Amino acid sequence: MKARRLADPHMVARLVALACAFGGCAALFLGWRGAAGSLAVAVQLPFVVSGGMLGVALLVFGVAVFTAQLTRDEADADRRQLDELITRAQARLAERHEP
Repeated sequence: MKARRLADPHMVARLVALACAFGGCAALFLGWRGAAGSLAVAVQLPFVVSGGMLGVALLVFGVAVFTAQLTRDEADADRRQLDELITRAQARLAERHEP
């Protein structure tokens, strides 16, 4: 069952997005933790730049991918509903025009 879920590209995209977002949060935390260990700005700056910039980048990327995937899923659901509606309408029209 688990392998079947991972074969779905929609699920893989969600997992990658969540991993990036959590990785971004972890990088932000580690950057803050490293910077908080010293009062010297020269020592804090590398932590802020590496942890902060990488963390924000990963977090934004993860949220963007997750949002895009949700939009795709909603579009697929709308498309399926529209196809079902068209099929029902065609069946009704066929019933009306039968002699």
